[in-house]
Amino acid sequence: MATKNNLGLDIALFRDKIVANFDFFDEKRTGIYMERRFLPSMVGLESIPRANVGGVKSRGFDGRLEYKQKIGELNLTARSNITYSKNEITAIDEENNVYGYQNQKGYRVDQSIGLIALGLFKDYDDIRNSPKQQFDNNPPIISPEI
Repeated sequence: MATKNNLGLDIALFRDKIVANFDFFDEKRTGIYMERRFLPSMVGLESIPRANVGGVKSRGFDGRLEYKQKIGELNLTARSNITYSKNEITAIDEENNVYGYQNQKGYRVDQSIGLIALGLFKDYDDIRNSPKQQFDNNPPIISPEI
């Protein structure tokens, strides 16, 4: 099921020399057909079933600007357009992960998630002087531990 809200604006100025169109949208989709990812192995299924368990929220805008000019027999037209869209997973069948960064809910569709590698340690002093590495939902400690 999809619920869409749109607000559009069309403008034409100077006998259609300048034309602009803007469209703002907000869409919520539920019941997206996807793989069930959180079924215990004791269920005994050989293949992964699918069901309508997903949900995504999207919002953004589209815009178009056009300029027309006639010079003698020559017709000139310049156009530009822009699109900005952001989405977020609102419902997904995933296991209850211990660490929040492992979940897909709350992130964008197809967003890469995980830890960011800052590089490799060169020696023991580099390890000792680096920030403490945490793998939980608490913010990282910036100052090095001694």
